Amino acid sequence: MFMHFIKLVENLGRWTISTILFFTGITFFTIKIFIAGLFSKAFLNPVSVTFILRQINFIGVELIKTTTIVAMVLGLAIVGTLSNILINFGATTSIGVVLTGVLVKIAAPFITGLLFIFRAASAIFIDIALMKNNNDFKALKSMDIDEYQMVFFPRVIASIISMFILSSYFILLSIIGSFTLLSFQLNTTLSVVGQQVISALQISDVVSFIFQVFFIGLIVAIIPMYTAMEQKRSQLWIIVSMNKSMLRLFYMFILIVFIGQLI
Repeated sequence: MFMHFIKLVENLGRWTISTILFFTGITFFTIKIFIAGLFSKAFLNPVSVTFILRQINFIGVELIKTTTIVAMVLGLAIVGTLSNILINFGATTSIGVVLTGVLVKIAAPFITGLLFIFRAASAIFIDIALMKNNNDFKALKSMDIDEYQMVFFPRVIASIISMFILSSYFILLSIIGSFTLLSFQLNTTLSVVGQQVISALQISDVVSFIFQVFFIGLIVAIIPMYTAMEQKRSQLWIIVSMNKSMLRLFYMFILIVFIGQLI
């Protein structure tokens, strides 16, 4: 019994140390990326902008079709279910507040975040892992090119922008589709329902949305790149590191969504 307790303490201590090292390492990694990108002469020059736009197309645009389908289906399902519950309880005046809060604060960041993780995280990881495996970073250093500025920073910016675009697009489609349905349920016009939605929008909902979308977009780029760069090359290192990256990303995603609901 005592040996099991000692082993439990050792495992807990090992996990604590590895967690601290991970957060410390990824924090410094993120800081170096933003310093190299934001304070460089190449920031927002035509070449950098073109590369960022290509990354947005690569990791974000392909999700538009999926986001459209998911937004329409889940938007109608969420609004239809909640509105029926509120109507049955005679709380029609609270429909705008409840549904707007659910769509902006919960549904949009969570659903688009999951879609974005599944699409973009693996692509970014494989991209960086192959560059490392092919010694591309050594070639960049030999040409005196900063990888933080030219490789990491554009992917981070593209990831954040893509997440904002997809989440906003999700909200727009959900509101149009679901609140059109709601206007028929309440026997009123869409403009009246729209005014109720706009008046029900709280600052806290907007702040929570921006917080979640920004940090989800950030970690989707940062964690796969950091995990790919920290691993030593071996026969199966890409597969093992990719699984490790996705687990880290999932835990951080849950943490960000949880904090976002407390705002």
